[in-house]
Amino acid sequence: MIEELEGIQASNGFDGGWSHPKERSREAPYAMLMGAFAALLLLAGRSSRGEPEGPGGFFDLACLGLASHDLARIVAHDRIAVFLRAPFASGEAAQYPRGRGMQRAVGELLTCPHCLSLWIAAALSTGFVHLPRRARFVVAVFAGHGVARAYESALERLFAR
Repeated sequence: MIEELEGIQASNGFDGGWSHPKERSREAPYAMLMGAFAALLLLAGRSSRGEPEGPGGFFDLACLGLASHDLARIVAHDRIAVFLRAPFASGEAAQYPRGRGMQRAVGELLTCPHCLSLWIAAALSTGFVHLPRRARFVVAVFAGHGVARAYESALERLFAR
């Protein structure tokens, strides 16, 4: 399986670098991040009020998806979030993961919108469980921004012809 991954480029530009089982220390930071995510997700789902509610209905879920996608793109690509990526990524806009170990693993997470959107969706869903009114407000802001961005992109394509 590991041999099949050799040379495959990830969606965020990571060049592969997968090692054989003898070199597991390279994968340890990724395993630690996954473990931390799972632990935080389990803790976040706990509610003192019984069963957690979470997003209610299709509309909440659609807005949650749009908001997490939009916020992940902002964090991973926009200049305004360079300060978040800079300790873990290099390049003019901190777009290229750098370093080794945990620094590299976090850099790959912060420069990959697809990867980051899962963490953001989990955080926003936690908000729906513990602070539903505030979470709906935050989700509405970023979902609205995502719709505006899609509308702007559609207009650019339409008038570029």
